[in-house]
Amino acid sequence: ITKRGNSEVRRQLVHGARSALRKFQRQEHPDRLAQWIIQLAARVGQRKAIVALANKMARICWSILAYKQPYQA
Repeated sequence: ITKRGNSEVRRQLVHGARSALRKFQRQEHPDRLAQWIIQLAARVGQRKAIVALANKMARICWSILAYKQPYQA
């Protein structure tokens, strides 16, 4: 997520990613996305992993809006 775009959207994506990471860490049986972000957080640190998850969420949102199709994991 670049700093050139809308700062409010960027802030909300990061807050959402932070919340999602906490939820993923408490799950007993995490799905593929949860496993990826938990392993990434262990490797590179929580803050970088949160920004990576926010970036992934932004790309998913863009794809849903651009192609007008429901999300498929």
